[in-house]
Amino acid sequence: MGKTITTMYKLMSFISIRQKLIFAPIVMVLFFTTIGVLAFLSSRASESMEQFDHEQVFLQMMLRGVNEIIITEGTPQSIEIAKKGIDGFNKYHAMLLPMLSKTDRALVDKEITDPWNAIIKDIEPFLQGDVDTENDEILMAYGKIITRSDKLAEELEIVSRDVEQRADGVISIYRRAMSILVILLVGGSVVLSIILYGTIMHPINEMKTMASAFSSGRMSVMLDETRKDEFGELAVHFNQAAKALQGMSANITSITEEIAGQSSSLGGTADGRYSNAQLQV
Repeated sequence: MGKTITTMYKLMSFISIRQKLIFAPIVMVLFFTTIGVLAFLSSRASESMEQFDHEQVFLQMMLRGVNEIIITEGTPQSIEIAKKGIDGFNKYHAMLLPMLSKTDRALVDKEITDPWNAIIKDIEPFLQGDVDTENDEILMAYGKIITRSDKLAEELEIVSRDVEQRADGVISIYRRAMSILVILLVGGSVVLSIILYGTIMHPINEMKTMASAFSSGRMSVMLDETRKDEFGELAVHFNQAAKALQGMSANITSITEEIAGQSSSLGGTADGRYSNAQLQV
């Protein structure tokens, strides 16, 4: 872990502070977006199961309406019940199909959509009103509707169970992926915060050390110029200023020593002349 942070720290030193501040939120947004997409896909897979349940309910409503039509010989109320069942089944079936994978959709089309379309075709005469319950063709059509509807209800149960098993596997994968991403997001946020803190505070501490050395008269302390960010640029200028100050300090020291030497020589000459003058007197 420590080696990883050190490596990332070195890599981050080649990125400017501005780029770091832009990079960090972009990474966070990407993580949250990915988690959101996975959560959406997981909920969508769960919703597909609900559509099968709604289809069962409206299939039974349609059958109830057909039974009422036979009993009442096609009253508007019985026809309305049958139509509501048909419309509700069509609504949720249309919602279900886009949620399915290609394999599941092919299965649903074969086992549910095609039989349902056949039932709709058989039920059309019953929706016209004034149904003659003594008509053999009507009674035969009614029997076909009941048989096909019972078989469709069984197929709905079987297909929904098969699709649910596959959906559970997919949902499990999505949830596992979300868990991993959350862990990476939390861990990455901590590591990224440590790295960002280090890449900013380390050069600041170097500058504090340099300033402290300057205050005590040591001009030899230099900053790290290898960084490729703004602190690296500052280090170049600070080091140039430090070298200039070193040169100025050396010049001042040299001049001071030269003046001191000249003063000592002049003092010795003056003392010699004074002694000679006293001897002459």
